[in-house]
Amino acid sequence: MNNSTAQLYATAAVLSISNLLYTSIAILPTNNALKAIAQSSTSEGLEKTVELVKKWDGLNMKRGYLVLASAVLGTWLTASREV
Repeated sequence: MNNSTAQLYATAAVLSISNLLYTSIAILPTNNALKAIAQSSTSEGLEKTVELVKKWDGLNMKRGYLVLASAVLGTWLTASREV
């Protein structure tokens, strides 16, 4: 395996692992805010909930792109290996 191939495999691994960090940093606060609204006795209202769900939707889509990029890169590298 040459150096550039190893770097691409490492990139695929980093993309895959970064999904955990992204979830913790970007998505968890939104999840916590939604959970707080659900558990509160006085709701902040439908408008705030809809806003948070839309935010979560966009964040979750980006998280999916990280997984997709990692899978595509890893698959491409594996398929292009010389046997």
